[in-house]
Amino acid sequence: MKSRFPDARLFAVLIFVFVAFTQVERGAYYARNLEMPGSSVLVQYVVLFCLMGYWLDRDSQAKGVGRVWDMGFFLSMAWPVIIPYHLIKTRGIKQASLIFLLLVVTSFAGFGITAVLCRARQ
Repeated sequence: MKSRFPDARLFAVLIFVFVAFTQVERGAYYARNLEMPGSSVLVQYVVLFCLMGYWLDRDSQAKGVGRVWDMGFFLSMAWPVIIPYHLIKTRGIKQASLIFLLLVVTSFAGFGITAVLCRARQ
């Protein structure tokens, strides 16, 4: 039976797009020597938290891996440990390291390109 919920791959793409956009925003504020508004930081944290939680739930169901029972606490406090562990457990070290590399490049590229472009305009 086909699930009526979106696939985990869709949420993985949304996470990468969201990270790219948030880094562009951070780069723009950094280039102008401004501090990011607290509301923007809060929205970024909550949206990323929700996207990662939903992706982790969908992906663990698709891979047949048991998930953490108290997902909210573990994701809010320990997501830097849980997400890499889940990726290594379900995909192996080579694919997980490729995913981390892609996320890091996306993050730095979005931030760096925006910061350079904004500084060049000044």
